[in-house]
Amino acid sequence: MIAVAVELRQSTQELQFATLDSTVGLYNNWRAKVIENDDVAEIWRKGMAGEELNPNQALRLRLLLSELMYAHQAAYVRVTSGAHYSEGQKDSMRHTILNLLRSEAARNRWSHDRFGSAYTEEFVGYVDSLVEEF
Repeated sequence: MIAVAVELRQSTQELQFATLDSTVGLYNNWRAKVIENDDVAEIWRKGMAGEELNPNQALRLRLLLSELMYAHQAAYVRVTSGAHYSEGQKDSMRHTILNLLRSEAARNRWSHDRFGSAYTEEFVGYVDSLVEEF
């Protein structure tokens, strides 16, 4: 019986590490796009500064915002699902979303069309509550 409990605990920890790794992977994949492509980096920089973008650049920025917010939603779901995440990890998730929302361009885009994507009602409510802090 004790061996089964130990195996179950190890399996649970492995699952938690795997889900954390997959969330970190979403962020890393997004960052790689910006790091590895000067055009994407310029669109991100200009768009987040509120500079004018041509229609193709505006679409690419919207897709970048959407993909980044999906990574935030994945972290939010994992943090609020009852998984064992530290307060530091919860604070980090909140901090990264707030960093994104510090950009007036991102806040306006979120308020206008949620970056053109569908998110869970709970996550939208959470992000909306963060937008209210500005």
